[in-house]
Amino acid sequence: MLIYSVPGSESMTRDAIVKILQCIEYKDWRFHLLEEHGVMFLQVRVITQCARRPNVGMLEHFCRKWRLSPRITKSEIVQTAFNAVLTAEEHETRETFRYKGAAIFGPHFNVEELVNLYERKAWDMRLNSVPVGTGEVVPDSATGHCTHEES
Repeated sequence: MLIYSVPGSESMTRDAIVKILQCIEYKDWRFHLLEEHGVMFLQVRVITQCARRPNVGMLEHFCRKWRLSPRITKSEIVQTAFNAVLTAEEHETRETFRYKGAAIFGPHFNVEELVNLYERKAWDMRLNSVPVGTGEVVPDSATGHCTHEES
């Protein structure tokens, strides 16, 4: 039986962590405890319709893994499970939120392509924002960025 702790702290066994996870309820989602190379991870699993391939039907989705500290407390386990749910819900929202039929905030975009988008200066932003406590702000005609006008 794995005991997950550090010297001088109270031990938290795998079974104790599993019992805590079994007390958590959220929709019909499941909370799994995984161990990889002596490190414990919490993972949410949910059965949902695939947003990118709706004709496939219902699939079990394995959400990201959340590393658990060797000195984990009960409260930290519950809070980590809560954060896992929030992140998974955000992931689902990003996949299903559409503009003109496209999931423009999708979570699966290639990070290098996002850099390319940034470098193309494909911005759509207000140019009249005013930082709190400063004077007027004027747009920089070359970049579209706002710069503080000195008085």
